[in-house]
Amino acid sequence: DEGDIAEPEGTLDNTLSKIWRQFIVDLLSKSPNQKGAGSPSYLKISRRDRLASTDEVLKSKDLARYWTDCAWKVAEAKEWEVAFKHLWPPKAHVLVGAVQNYGNCTYYLKWKELLSRMTDEDAEKVRQQIRARMDRLMWWPNAQQDRIWCTRVQR
Repeated sequence: DEGDIAEPEGTLDNTLSKIWRQFIVDLLSKSPNQKGAGSPSYLKISRRDRLASTDEVLKSKDLARYWTDCAWKVAEAKEWEVAFKHLWPPKAHVLVGAVQNYGNCTYYLKWKELLSRMTDEDAEKVRQQIRARMDRLMWWPNAQQDRIWCTRVQR
């Protein structure tokens, strides 16, 4: 729901909480679909329920509860860092090339807007606060530079 964070107001914590909640909504809303035109999402959560979802979905180990099919792996620390960097880029980051999803995710646009109003030092402090939240999750997508949900088989 874009209206929730259209105009950041109040404290920094309040603004970050709104961006975080929107991150969950955007992440689930952009989840991959099965192959074929008009195919449903692999995610079992309805559109209405996605809009009301919290990070509890990403804290659950019960992937079968949320997905009709999924591939997962235990990521190495470097892989988590790369995915984090793409989902929550630093202040100076600029999207380049053919990129799916990031530019039309409300959380991402509000994140970049928030960082643009901060010093480099404060932006990195805020980014580390988000990292602490991310580290409490059990899983997140294998985000890449060009897409949030990388569904290619990696060998």
